[in-house]
Amino acid sequence: MWSKADEFMSLVSRAWQERVAGTSMFQVVTKVKRLKLVLKEFNKSMFSDVENNASILLMALHSLQSKLRKKPDDPDLIQAEKDTSRDYVRISQAKDSFLAQKAKVEWLEGGDDNTAFFHATIKKRRAHYRVTQIQSDAGQLLNNPDDIKRAFEEFYVNLLGCCKEVQPVHVPTIHRGKVLGEEHHALLCRAVSGKEVRQAIFSIPGTKAPGPDVIVAKF
Repeated sequence: MWSKADEFMSLVSRAWQERVAGTSMFQVVTKVKRLKLVLKEFNKSMFSDVENNASILLMALHSLQSKLRKKPDDPDLIQAEKDTSRDYVRISQAKDSFLAQKAKVEWLEGGDDNTAFFHATIKKRRAHYRVTQIQSDAGQLLNNPDDIKRAFEEFYVNLLGCCKEVQPVHVPTIHRGKVLGEEHHALLCRAVSGKEVRQAIFSIPGTKAPGPDVIVAKF
């Protein structure tokens, strides 16, 4: 939402370029904290009531369009309608962005609270991931919840809780299947470049992967 404002990047740049003494990590943390204060004031002055402003602009736009139908050649009304339409589109986009980000923030900050939102979300997730039946190691189809639970426990006990002899790898058998060539093997073992790390980070959608501090990937 903030990034759509013309002055946003210059505001961030000025705040980030202020010098901070200390280790590199300390400098980053300090600058982020400082920038939060700057952006908080920026939000208050530019987007403090974005939902209400969008509604006001929409009503003003409808009013101007109604007047234009009566006076379609009025140059003042035409210009006012263009300006209001442009402002409404900008505020409407900011509102949509604000609501989407607010939903993520509310889940991060209040997702574990005992709220209707929390319970509805958990109910949906439980229905999606619920296991209603499973086939045991013996080939038996189980649909009783207690039997399913026991089958899972037995599987992981056998997998992790006991020691079994492992047969040696038969290398000729492996080589008869699909294997990596020398070129691909070298690619897997080579060091990752800074450019590749940057490409991976910048490929994340801007509003994805918010952390506990609610700073999204776009930042």
